[in-house]
Amino acid sequence: MHEWQCSKTKAENGVLHKNPRGGEKVKQNAFYWNFFKGGIRKSLNKRLSPSLTKEIMNNGEKEYRLLIDHAPELGKGNPFSLNMYFACVFIGVWLGSDKSLSSDTMADIMTESLLRLKPFFGLINLNKPRHAKLVQYHMAEKYMKWCDKHAKDYPSTWQMTGKPDKRRGVYYELHSCPICSLCKQEGISEIMPPLCALDTLMFSMMHGKLIRHNMIAAGGEMCDYWV
Repeated sequence: MHEWQCSKTKAENGVLHKNPRGGEKVKQNAFYWNFFKGGIRKSLNKRLSPSLTKEIMNNGEKEYRLLIDHAPELGKGNPFSLNMYFACVFIGVWLGSDKSLSSDTMADIMTESLLRLKPFFGLINLNKPRHAKLVQYHMAEKYMKWCDKHAKDYPSTWQMTGKPDKRRGVYYELHSCPICSLCKQEGISEIMPPLCALDTLMFSMMHGKLIRHNMIAAGGEMCDYWV
């Protein structure tokens, strides 16, 4: 594996940057909310009354749109921007409950929602070299190509590096995280642990095992991914 990394321009720790050129901002995107809302509603109905579920979902959609509005510039065509939308859906629901849903409950709701995608993720088998190579490309190298061209204009985007490594599988490192920075900015960092735990679930659905020793949300300098 050759060494590769994003542009050396980085966001200051915990600071979100607006694009000085006034370019593409992470916009309110109804697709992700509409995609997950049905599953989230089912999960909430298992635990709460229909009226309370409706109230949380209505408030949650408003919070989701506010979060997207407060999010940093990530750039048009950023392959990782969907992670911001995905995270903001669940953060919005939690805020829509006025934080009355515990971290454990939110973790369960997130897990149940993601498990509904298991038929899709299950088509990928990371034990097969060809599949692992495709995931390495789509989750790392494709983003790096975009990053090489655009990171200097969007310093709040994820800063990714890869290092020579003889270990097989998928491997990359993230040295900054705009989701974590957004939560820090909004004073809601406590929601990050259940969000980060979804990485382990996602890779397990692809018949892989995530080995991670560091997390930015836990105070680390990076998030390392070895699957």
